[in-house]
Amino acid sequence: MLKRVIVTCGFLFAVVGAPKPAMADWLLTGFIGPITNVKTDASTGSTRTFPAEKFDSSRGFGVNLASAFPTKGNVGFELDWGVYNKGMERSDIAGTQFASKLMSVSTNFFYSPSIPRVRPYFSAGPNFVNRSDITGTVRFAAPSSWAVGMDAGGGVMAFVNEHIAGRLDLRYYRNFGDFVDLKNVSAGGQSWNNLQFFRVFVGATAVLR
Repeated sequence: MLKRVIVTCGFLFAVVGAPKPAMADWLLTGFIGPITNVKTDASTGSTRTFPAEKFDSSRGFGVNLASAFPTKGNVGFELDWGVYNKGMERSDIAGTQFASKLMSVSTNFFYSPSIPRVRPYFSAGPNFVNRSDITGTVRFAAPSSWAVGMDAGGGVMAFVNEHIAGRLDLRYYRNFGDFVDLKNVSAGGQSWNNLQFFRVFVGATAVLR
């Protein structure tokens, strides 16, 4: 009889009392911060060569959604959306004649160990950047265009409690080639070749479970 009780208790503990697999945290962050060291490489168009350019630093804002899965080695994904209304406003070559704003969308791999209170992370993946004119500033208008590239970086989240954290992030962005008007691909690139910049942001993170 005692043996049956022990076996029954052991079975109930295995079903009910055993630790459950860790669930993934969904980390939703709103952020603001600067982009710096904004520059492009020289490129050759159909009729002329366009020089390399450097642009003034500026600020942006956005939203980041990330998750790391404990059952998958703390590897997950990240979706990052950022807007930089003066991202390419003033060039050292052309001033504000081609003043442009930027929008970026990144779909990254995300790694973050589940460490209480202070949680480091790393992310990297493809990046898609849209360039469009700054209305009222630009002198020579150009069609809205897209470029493909990559971004990589990391940061740390410091938790106030299990639901809220502050976040600091640094990452590098680089396009591959020129911006292209998707409505007129045959026209070729717009000659902002290999745009690259660094972005630093601070944000508030909500932990969603």
